[in-house]
Amino acid sequence: MDTYIEGGDLAVNTQGYPRAAYGTEEAAQRAALILSTQKGNFIYDREFGTDWAAHNGSAGPNEHIMLIGREALEGRADHSVKDISLVFDTNHYVLSFTSVFGGEETHKEVRVREVI
Repeated sequence: MDTYIEGGDLAVNTQGYPRAAYGTEEAAQRAALILSTQKGNFIYDREFGTDWAAHNGSAGPNEHIMLIGREALEGRADHSVKDISLVFDTNHYVLSFTSVFGGEETHKEVRVREVI
């Protein structure tokens, strides 16, 4: 269980308490947070996040984002990822994926960052 984040802030239920995220929703949210956080910027865990600058291959921006995105999403022991895709939307890339956890699927989109 984790606290659900919506629009960059804690989501609350109808009673005003923090809303809990479970299962695929939690796994998809965790993956989205990993992708949208630059590695080294989270003060409590410098290893948390994605190192977008680490890839120095000859691939173009799309292949670069897909490679690092897939790397960040896979390797999570408690869930898997399928249907990963990338769309360019108004100066930002949006990485779209389906998180699979306990047989359930949740679709998530992550606004990655400006053009690399």
